[in-house]
Amino acid sequence: MSDDPEIQKFLEQQAGAARISAAALSFTELCWEKCVDKVGSKPITESGDSRTASCFSNCVARFLDTSELIVKRLQSKSA
Repeated sequence: MSDDPEIQKFLEQQAGAARISAAALSFTELCWEKCVDKVGSKPITESGDSRTASCFSNCVARFLDTSELIVKRLQSKSA
C-alpha cells in the first residue's frame, strides 16, 4: 500500500462509494421482493400503481432509517 495521503483518501472514498452501492442494491432487492414480486402485484407504470409505489417508498425509508440508527449506535460505542 502506498503512503501517499492522496491515494489513501481516494481509496477511502472508493470504499465508501462501494458500501453505498452495496446498501442500495441490498434494499432494492429486499423491497422489490416485498412490494413488487408478490403474486397479483401490478407493475408500476407511467400512471403508476400507488399501492406498489407506496410500499416500495416506505420499505426504502425504513431500511435507510434503520441503517442510520445502526451507524449512529456504532459511532457512539466507538467514541
